[in-house]
Amino acid sequence: MKIIQISDIHIAPSGMTTRGVDVRRNLTTILDDAKERGGTHLVISGDLCFDTPEMEVYQWLKEVLDGYDFVSNIIAGNHDDSRMIAATFGNLDRFCFEENELYWEDCWGGHPVLFLDSAKGDLSPKQAHWAMRRVQQAKKSPLIFMHHPPAALSVPYMDALLPRPDPNLFEGIVQNSDQAVHIFVGHYHVDKVLMSEKMVIWACPSTYYQIGQTQKEFTVDHRRSGYRMIELWSDHIICSTHYCEGYQTEETL
Repeated sequence: MKIIQISDIHIAPSGMTTRGVDVRRNLTTILDDAKERGGTHLVISGDLCFDTPEMEVYQWLKEVLDGYDFVSNIIAGNHDDSRMIAATFGNLDRFCFEENELYWEDCWGGHPVLFLDSAKGDLSPKQAHWAMRRVQQAKKSPLIFMHHPPAALSVPYMDALLPRPDPNLFEGIVQNSDQAVHIFVGHYHVDKVLMSEKMVIWACPSTYYQIGQTQKEFTVDHRRSGYRMIELWSDHIICSTHYCEGYQTEETL
């Protein structure tokens, strides 16, 4: 099984540009490349919208994804609205109205796969307790997809941004797991891996631009469009990162 993770698309409403980047073309280029590489499952891990949630953006994205045969799962980032995503992509039955969160579980290749909602910057106690129980019951290494990483990743500019998930909360979620918990995140616009005793955090590059990893101030490292491929085998997981050309709009050429 080959899972494609795409993150931080930042699509502006029709008629507007995303700071001179053709993010819609970037997305379709990435999807085509992932399809050629044999991707079967797709996860978009948040920040579908450029700045504020826009139903038109979600509807456009759904129309695009309907043209591919990926098994698609969409979660929200801090620039999104979880309920709008649930309504657009047919997930309202999984939406927690009380907490305004969209989260659920699937099973791929025997691995429990948790899709968490950190759009507000952290998980509600209800969602965190649900995730803890699912991880503790896992017979194979759990996979978690969420937008925010549950730990700082040594990217100074992004590490300083708040809010972020409580790292102690996630230590509590994974501490009783008998297997390593693989957590696939976005938000940082970088390709990064952080390993601890029980967690492996994989940060996905953005399809928009990549952020500099050493400066305290905001800098753009490069404007290639990236994604992650996760291959599930019977006894191991292989992750790779792939980049495609990034496209500028005509007005910036």
